[in-house]
Amino acid sequence: MADNKKAKDRAQDAPNKGPVWSYQSNRVSASVFEHRQDDGGVRRTIAICRSYFDRDEGVWKRTHFYDERDLPDVETCKFEATKYLNARSSTEAEAA
Repeated sequence: MADNKKAKDRAQDAPNKGPVWSYQSNRVSASVFEHRQDDGGVRRTIAICRSYFDRDEGVWKRTHFYDERDLPDVETCKFEATKYLNARSSTEAEAA
């Protein structure tokens, strides 16, 4: 339980940071976020979502559900995110 509380406290203390990288293919977008670790390392997470307009509320929203026609764009976003992450890994390996 203490480890869970510690992780929650760390998350609340962290500044609100946006993505370090983003890519969009039609209505699907991907973003990469960096999370600093206690050991000085960096953990990266990837979010892939689809935008849609909610006519009832009159606002744009995001979802992690996709129509069949979105799958090529999901694949494109995944491919581009992988390229970005591989480039980051190569750059970091050369610097070490």
